[in-house]
Amino acid sequence: MDLYLASATANTLPLTNTINNTCFYPTNLSPAAWIGSGNTTNDPRFVNSAGQDFHLQSTSPCINTGLNQDWMIGATDLEGQPRKDRVSGIVDMGCYEYVSRGTMFIIR
Repeated sequence: MDLYLASATANTLPLTNTINNTCFYPTNLSPAAWIGSGNTTNDPRFVNSAGQDFHLQSTSPCINTGLNQDWMIGATDLEGQPRKDRVSGIVDMGCYEYVSRGTMFIIR
């Protein structure tokens, strides 16, 4: 199973885990394992998970579906890319932000 974790918190009473904004794939865990908010069981569409390239493809359902948190203002991903998307302002699930290639024009 790939567990594409964005954030998790452990509760002490009762003894359960709440996992939020996470992609569980494949879904061979019991549904109780993904109790929380913002979770998905869709294929995250990594570039090459077998080769341990966990960047997101352009068709990934994890793009712009993360949970923005205060600490992310000015933060970067593992490659130094801004955590928040430059257009939507929303983070991706996971440790790498998807960066589209090519030329982008923003008309205001």
